Amino acid sequence: MNLAQRLLGAFLGVLFLIAVLIFASLALGVLLAAGLAVWGWLWWRTRALRREGRVIEGEFREETRRLRL
Repeated sequence: MNLAQRLLGAFLGVLFLIAVLIFASLALGVLLAAGLAVWGWLWWRTRALRREGRVIEGEFREETRRLRL
């Protein structure tokens, strides 16, 4: 390999690295925005349940009283 090929390879490598970093930062931004939008939608849809004091998550057991004879 001569010097021109090495310089061209290094230049293209740097360009590829910059393109990958730009794509990764854009993808991260899009994913963060989508996650924030989903969280905000869920928060908005469950606001009435929070006002009433209902528990959305967890387990519960419904116990009924039995009449003994």
